[in-house]
Amino acid sequence: GTLPPEFAQWRELRTFDIKDSKISGSLPGAYADWTNINLFDVSNSQIAGELPAEYQAWTSLGTFDVSMNQISGSLPPEYGVWSTVTTVSFGKNQIRGQLPMEYAGWTSARRIDFCACSLAGDLPHWSAVRTLDLSENQFPSVPLALASFSTMVSLDLSGNVDMTWPAWGATAPTSFALSSEGAAEQVFCGIPGTPPPEWGSLESLNLERTAAGRGLSARNFLSSLAHLPLLRTVSARDAELSGPVTGDALIKHLNVGTASCIG
Repeated sequence: GTLPPEFAQWRELRTFDIKDSKISGSLPGAYADWTNINLFDVSNSQIAGELPAEYQAWTSLGTFDVSMNQISGSLPPEYGVWSTVTTVSFGKNQIRGQLPMEYAGWTSARRIDFCACSLAGDLPHWSAVRTLDLSENQFPSVPLALASFSTMVSLDLSGNVDMTWPAWGATAPTSFALSSEGAAEQVFCGIPGTPPPEWGSLESLNLERTAAGRGLSARNFLSSLAHLPLLRTVSARDAELSGPVTGDALIKHLNVGTASCIG
């Protein structure tokens, strides 16, 4: 069946959970009348069409999950008003384009999932996010905005096949290299650039099936992560890494799979 627009009459509704159903059709814009809704979950269904911009009226929203459907089109920038949302999942849909900068308004969001969409571009700043899944998208490089996501515990960038590692620089006084003129240059990962990412809470990083190692040795790649005190798991299978692996002792699990690494 489909979602009846008449359900909009349930104006005091707080929870709408029909995940794992066979519901098809599109999401009715009339449901914007559910101004007290806290949880909306229609994941793993057969919903198609575009996301209604009218849902900006859901200003008490805590969880929004439309993952694993057939939703198409772009992301409505109007959703940026969801300041109370803690979990948002749009993953595994046919959504395209860029993430609206208005989504920086998700100041309470801790889990954000855009897995297997067709997104590219930079990211808005999410000050509270702990779990971020941007896997299987079309990002050509690691979005530079990620560098300031200091609350992240888990970051999944796998499957962005052309994604390269940014030229993040270093502030560590132990990392120096000689420039072509013979002068000492402070470097990070062998590349002069901006300060390294502020990922002091990061425990897990997934870069499988990306180009993160393109033009970068495995040694320098791992050196670029050495300043992260809690990082325990790095997955870089098929990430174009090469050369000897001399990982930091803090990294407990390193998966480079079929990468051309030795040591």
